[in-house]
Amino acid sequence: MQNVLVGEILINYLKRFLRIVPHVGML
Repeated sequence: MQNVLVGEILINYLKRFLRIVPHVGML
């Protein structure tokens, strides 16, 4: 099941992106 792996990677990427662009959290 690679879905779990992909999910963790996406979450980590989103966390980094949110730190750079806080406005994304508002959307």
